[in-house]
Amino acid sequence: MPPYFQRFHPDCTDMQKSYTPMLPEKAWEAISPALFESFYSHSLGDLHCPEERYTTEIARLKREVDRLTQVQQGSGEAALAAMATMAAAAAAAGGSRHDVQQAVVFTKSQEQELERVKRNAEALTLDMSRQKQHCETVRTQFELRQNDFLSPLSKDNVALFTTQTFLTYCVYPRCLLSPEDAMYCAHFVILLHSIETPGFQTMQYLDGLVDVVVGALYCITEDEAGNIGVMLAEMWKLISKWRYDEKVFTKEVVGKVRIMNILCLVTFWE
Repeated sequence: MPPYFQRFHPDCTDMQKSYTPMLPEKAWEAISPALFESFYSHSLGDLHCPEERYTTEIARLKREVDRLTQVQQGSGEAALAAMATMAAAAAAAGGSRHDVQQAVVFTKSQEQELERVKRNAEALTLDMSRQKQHCETVRTQFELRQNDFLSPLSKDNVALFTTQTFLTYCVYPRCLLSPEDAMYCAHFVILLHSIETPGFQTMQYLDGLVDVVVGALYCITEDEAGNIGVMLAEMWKLISKWRYDEKVFTKEVVGKVRIMNILCLVTFWE
């Protein structure tokens, strides 16, 4: 069976050997196959659960359930307001007294709508719970493998070349593909930082990211520029907290990053 038809399995020896030809030999001195495989074998849904969007939509659906339930029961301010609106609309359309009375009756279609909204609210609640659990599972897997990402490499190579190599062969190519991939790149880096990946220099990465973006502005399409903007916007949410809240910076950066360019730290707070 041709290799491209084989099912992906990260623990397969043959599959791991197939990574080597994908990058120049020199690149493997600054990035490990484990980090390369982890980056390209996950998606945004593995790392990020949009709880705010879930919560907003679930709250909207629950409000609609409450409104329709009150209309069904004929009680509550929402029900009276809805009935008054429907009656006024029927009267304005030139309807008879019977038409106006029928307009405030809880119809079969409204009953179906109520059931549909209830199902959607329950489905979204369950889906959010599953998504959060999945992201936690993936995070645990990353925590178990973090020592395989950069620790096996030479410390000098990690300090000098890993950031550039990671940006060149992982982040930059993928972030151009789509807004989802761009956001994934941001959350992947945030995850590496939050689990305190040994050897990963967050400040050096951010500094290198700015250089890459500036250099790429004149040789990318409008869509690709938009994708990069998505990644930068997501990273900026985190960076702005560090920049404008010294306590958060001390807690999330100084206390977590094990190997850091001190010059970057000084520059960050100047």
